[in-house]
Amino acid sequence: MVMTNRLQLAQSLVNLLQNALSALEAQPEPLVEIALAEMGEVVAMSDRDVGPSLALNICRNLGIPFAIDKENGLGVRLIISKGITRGLGGSLRRDAKHEKGASFTVELRRAG
Repeated sequence: MVMTNRLQLAQSLVNLLQNALSALEAQPEPLVEIALAEMGEVVAMSDRDVGPSLALNICRNLGIPFAIDKENGLGVRLIISKGITRGLGGSLRRDAKHEKGASFTVELRRAG
């Protein structure tokens, strides 16, 4: 359990899941995996999709407002999620070892 603003955390997670679902629109077998883990004083939530992998130029520009060249949209959901998560005292990172699609992890301090 984490002590945080529920609405802000929900918005951050919804943004991440909307990105994952958008990446799966043309996939014949869409899949999003969500994992929760407790690691000492940290609670982590990861989402992983099997959509197209992130292009190198997109990976370089993650976190830079309006720098992502997306066909549909501005690429700001991830930036908003990162800002919300930081404001809650946590972090959001791209998991680089994911072979296909994209994987992101939100980490927040445990309550208590």
